[in-house]
Amino acid sequence: MALKRYRVILTSRSSLKAGIKRSWKNPEYHMLIRDDLHKNAGDASPKHAGLIYTVEVSAKHIWESINKAVSYVRHVTDQISTIHRVAIEYPVPQFSIDIEKAYSHRELAQVLYNVPALHQPRRTLDSDLYKKFYDRLDELRQDCPKSANRIDRVLHYLRSSYIEQEPIDRFEDAWVALETINPLIRRKYAQPTTYQRKCPKCKKDLSCRSCNEEIKEPDNASGIDYIFTELLQETQAMAKKVRGKRLDIVHARANFTTILNDIHPQTRLAQRAVIAGVLDILGIPKEQVTNYLREILPLTGDPHVTVCAILYDLPVESLGTRTKYPQLFLQSCQIEVQNRHEVHAGEICPIAAQLNIGIQDFSGTWDLLEARLLLETDPDNKDSAIQIIASKVSVAIESQ
Repeated sequence: MALKRYRVILTSRSSLKAGIKRSWKNPEYHMLIRDDLHKNAGDASPKHAGLIYTVEVSAKHIWESINKAVSYVRHVTDQISTIHRVAIEYPVPQFSIDIEKAYSHRELAQVLYNVPALHQPRRTLDSDLYKKFYDRLDELRQDCPKSANRIDRVLHYLRSSYIEQEPIDRFEDAWVALETINPLIRRKYAQPTTYQRKCPKCKKDLSCRSCNEEIKEPDNASGIDYIFTELLQETQAMAKKVRGKRLDIVHARANFTTILNDIHPQTRLAQRAVIAGVLDILGIPKEQVTNYLREILPLTGDPHVTVCAILYDLPVESLGTRTKYPQLFLQSCQIEVQNRHEVHAGEICPIAAQLNIGIQDFSGTWDLLEARLLLETDPDNKDSAIQIIASKVSVAIESQ
């Protein structure tokens, strides 16, 4: 698939002031950082509100451009925050627009966070609902405090993975959670702590030339492999693939684009493995494990709406002369729900949504390509799919 060029805009709150536009050039991207200035009523002059990041990248599609940009700005933010010893929040993506010169239409993708309908209560705190989970964790805390402390850390890293924006860090947090629970699973099922080294060519076991002793290496993932192959019934090849993704990241064995490839499904699998391992250590009955996996995983993500549109008759040269980029917005959002009182008292389960999408700072012709309501960490889960009915608002609005 041919790569296209995109311009991605991200913002962050920052105690660091850029002063003038600062640029970073890299073979994979071009980044420009400038101050985000806001002027409220009564202010004599604009006030510094944070930083605006403009990142130009090549990607296979517009959503990949956002994922790449999020990762690139993380590295730069880490550098300038550490060197200047000042607080900078991690940038969040606002939108991406393609900047190909070969045609006059533009693809625009936007991420919408502050949508009131997305933050409606979805569950009521119910101690009885997961009483067995709480009871087993309390028992473990009494019997083996060290193991309970590990479970606490596992859940912390798992939750960090859910709310993380950067795709590589999301995978890394899930893997750290797996590494944390790995010793508990390995000990429970007496999994090996070493593995036999083999010749890379003939695949025979390697032995010491002097004493003929078998050459073995520490195996730090036998518990993780057990979760994948036994608890989740995944293949050994799949377990190896997820483990390989981790090695690609840690040892820089692959380039950035290769690392991003398939990272989302592997992250979701790693997250499922974490929960499966926790439930197994706590001794949750197998007949309840499936329900726990289905109910726990989807409800902990960061809710947002993603929208994609195509804008006609917008040459790339005109973007350089505009004071503001075209912006999509959610004019209204109506979510259809059903109360599953027979399963979870007070839980709201969306089954459909009506999204009305508008555009501002653009008076030309445009078409809505897609809109997605993301309330869950696993939007590809067919059991929890939400029917989306999206329509565009034809009235153009100029922002103030």
